[in-house]
Amino acid sequence: MILQVPNVGKMLTHRSAMFYNNLLTIPVLIVFSLIAEDWSSANLAKNFPVETRNSLMIGMIYSGLAAIFISYCSAWCIRVTSSTTYSMVGALNKLPIAVSGLIFFDAPVTFGSVSAIILGFVSGLVFALAKVRQKAQSILPTSQPTMSASAQSNRDANS
Repeated sequence: MILQVPNVGKMLTHRSAMFYNNLLTIPVLIVFSLIAEDWSSANLAKNFPVETRNSLMIGMIYSGLAAIFISYCSAWCIRVTSSTTYSMVGALNKLPIAVSGLIFFDAPVTFGSVSAIILGFVSGLVFALAKVRQKAQSILPTSQPTMSASAQSNRDANS
């Protein structure tokens, strides 16, 4: 009897990937919260006053639900495209923000900031060109023509 090891990557659904991703962050958040935060009752009363406690809790619940939705969408996006494309989109979406910071806000326009933005745009173009070429190579026929099983068997027997 041959035992097969299941491919975990194919077994994970969007929900399970989101669940395990969020589950792995909980211990880290708890440890750093206990280290860095002041959990005294005076601090809790100061940060969560009785008058606004309910609205703050509702806001935290909405924030948590939004984080779960974003995590689900991230898992879906990685599954539909690839992790490389997901990372590239994540990096490239910061370029318009950087440009608007230079144009609309009082951010200093230096050689380093402008060259970093240009490098980001060029890397996006190179990535897009590589994806187009990869797609074109997968569409083109292979160098060896397709043959029937009997012809392949005959070829293997003669070589």
